[in-house]
Amino acid sequence: MGILGYGSTEAAILEAVQQLEGQYGIKADFMRLRALPCTDEVAEFVNKYDQIFVVEMNRDGQMNQILTMEYPQRAPYFKSVAYGDGMPASAKWVREGILAKYIDPIKMNGNGRSTVQAKATAIKTRSAKGSLKKSSVKMVKKITSKTGKPLSKKLSKKK
Repeated sequence: MGILGYGSTEAAILEAVQQLEGQYGIKADFMRLRALPCTDEVAEFVNKYDQIFVVEMNRDGQMNQILTMEYPQRAPYFKSVAYGDGMPASAKWVREGILAKYIDPIKMNGNGRSTVQAKATAIKTRSAKGSLKKSSVKMVKKITSKTGKPLSKKLSKKK
């Protein structure tokens, strides 16, 4: 997991990185952006991680938007942790903002969804298809048994 920040958020981010590793076992790398346009080092950092948290003191997430335009192929991996109540950022705020959007890489599959979410969707899809097939078979049996003739002949007569 990577964290990008700039300006006065640096101290809070560094403290939050220590808390994340010490209390939650989450290892994170931090890079402080110093200027725009972004350098090659920023591109290397962005390409290195599947989750990049952009911590900023801007309620609208302006830096996150700039990074999304600068690196459109990596846009799905950016997660904005924007803060804008006028007070300095705290490590608690950074830590909680990251934890709210963090996905455990062990549970993550290629599309940014956890494998638990992917499995739940697959099970729902399979069970929906299975129940559809069962109900269709029951309907065909009822129609066939009432008329005594195969369903296909009945349908072909209507044409």
